[in-house]
Amino acid sequence: MVTKPDSAPITPRFRRFLSADLTGWFNVLLAENRQWTFAGCDQVTSRAIVYLGSQIAYLCHARSARPTGGGAAISVLYTANWRAAGVEGYGF
Repeated sequence: MVTKPDSAPITPRFRRFLSADLTGWFNVLLAENRQWTFAGCDQVTSRAIVYLGSQIAYLCHARSARPTGGGAAISVLYTANWRAAGVEGYGF
């Protein structure tokens, strides 16, 4: 998604939303010194969540840790056909 946004399975509005700053944030998160742990997915179709114009069906979560302490948690918002519609995250 970060290295090839034109061919990634993402929604058109999310593709347009990807800025240089956001792509830079993703690249920092994906650095080799990060260990990622998948934390599961929630089916949210019944909640009628819309993000950047797309109906969200799944929220999938992961967290990372840095060897020096702290880390990040992210949630990827997916449509019913598993196209990423957005990413939310925070550092800790």
